[in-house]
Amino acid sequence: MTLTLYIAHVLVFNLLVDWLGVVRPGGLGTSLGFALSFWVVLIAVGSWWHRRFGRGPAERAYRAIGG
Repeated sequence: MTLTLYIAHVLVFNLLVDWLGVVRPGGLGTSLGFALSFWVVLIAVGSWWHRRFGRGPAERAYRAIGG
């Protein structure tokens, strides 16, 4: 799940900050608030996914390609 969560963090950050402009780059408070809220949501989703399916989607793809 670690690789999946890392990739999701990068993609969501780019989507919300760079492409859609939903989160405006600001000070430290904005960064920490975004990171904390994202962390809470992703830990909950990642925990549910791991209990239900085991490996994350990125880990499955990595194992399929790399063996």
